[in-house]
Amino acid sequence: MLKKICSIMVAVVMMLTIMPAAATESNAGNLDFTVSGGVLTAYTGTAAEVVIPADMGITSIGKSVFQDREEITSVVVPEGVTSIGDGAFWGCTSMKAITLPGSLKSIGRIAFGFCDSLTGINIPNGVTSIGSGAFGSCSSLPGMDLPDSLTRIGTGTFAYCSGFAEIIIPASVTQISDYAFQGCTSLSAVKFMGNAPQIGADVFAVTAEDIKIYYLSRNTGFSDTFGGVAAQAFSGDSDKVNAFVTRLYEKILGRSASSSEINYYADYLTAQLITGADAGRGFVFSPEFTGRKLSNSDYVEVLYQTFMGRASDTDGKVYWSSMLDEGVSRLYVFRGFVESVEFTDICNGYGINRGTVVLTDERDKNLNLTKFVYRLYDKALGRAADEDGLEYYAGEILAGRVTPVNAAQNFIFSDEFQNRNLSDEDYVKVLYTTFMGREFDQDGLDFHLARLASGTGREEILMGFAYSPEFNTIMNGFGL
Repeated sequence: MLKKICSIMVAVVMMLTIMPAAATESNAGNLDFTVSGGVLTAYTGTAAEVVIPADMGITSIGKSVFQDREEITSVVVPEGVTSIGDGAFWGCTSMKAITLPGSLKSIGRIAFGFCDSLTGINIPNGVTSIGSGAFGSCSSLPGMDLPDSLTRIGTGTFAYCSGFAEIIIPASVTQISDYAFQGCTSLSAVKFMGNAPQIGADVFAVTAEDIKIYYLSRNTGFSDTFGGVAAQAFSGDSDKVNAFVTRLYEKILGRSASSSEINYYADYLTAQLITGADAGRGFVFSPEFTGRKLSNSDYVEVLYQTFMGRASDTDGKVYWSSMLDEGVSRLYVFRGFVESVEFTDICNGYGINRGTVVLTDERDKNLNLTKFVYRLYDKALGRAADEDGLEYYAGEILAGRVTPVNAAQNFIFSDEFQNRNLSDEDYVKVLYTTFMGREFDQDGLDFHLARLASGTGREEILMGFAYSPEFNTIMNGFGL
């Protein structure tokens, strides 16, 4: 069978190789790329990292354009490209990554065949067809997220992708052609999210010995075997999972949900493709919920009701709300609720895997530092911090590229601060609240005012705060 599928792929390559290139119309000033009628027909460059120009009107990557270019390690395909032609990247054996545009609709036959160094690729939602042998023998791919728009998987599309351990077949797929996953020797789980598609011959031949098909119990066309492989419905109580999702709609969005809305989340929870934390995040950070523009206090109350199953207590609500008021992200606070004992118990009651939340924002890595930066906005500039600014300064300070003192100087000596025209007394009070995180003491205020009155400059006063034992202790507490 290996000889059969390989002979099919080689025959296609030979056919593509002898096809004449289209006549050149323009190279738009970029001599490495030739474009004819919106089709990229030739590439003559030698770069390892290829960025296809976005300003040449390219809508299609032509047949065999990058075939056997072993020097290429990565490719960026620009927005506007809707199709990748047959054999376009065949044999690019050193290519580890390719970025595809959201405009892409189709991937041609053997487009990435034998790209055996390819370790990651994101197929955008909108792609409806992946051609025969498109990813054949991409042995380094650990798997692939197929888009919900995909309707057809071609002959041998993923044949001999030996790194695949699991594949999710979207509900949109209605046809899987012959040998589609043949030779995926590590493939042990295939999860179908919709009704059984039309399936060809030897689709799962030469896969893992313990391979199993899983499907949703409410979907049709499945039996004890499918495509010659043992099949079974996902385990779990569908009524409980549906109730869990219904609860999220009611508690977070404050409304009832249609059956299709419930099924969307319930299907992924049942298939264990998402966790309770993932589902909760989808609701809490959805445009529908964020569009309500809740205050920090009201946001915290929703988290209590949803993820702890109770109304807030006074001390707890003040604790979490004050974090938000001092610049900590809503995702950080969300994680505190989702990873609580209470939500763990709620998930267990519904038979749901709770999951965890991964924080990536710089401002969530050192909360005291974030509060310090927020004070610079709040106390020095007299306004709320913008998220980009918080993220920038938190990241720069953590990376050691900017010191806390540098950051304070940037704020205190900015035009925005200078335009406040503060008196000496108000200036010193701002230094207390920004550097020390507290109100002034009268003796200290009198001391600094006396120095200013005797001619000491404001910058020198600031440096006195910056290098004081009190501020040094605060910074040590931050781990800086």
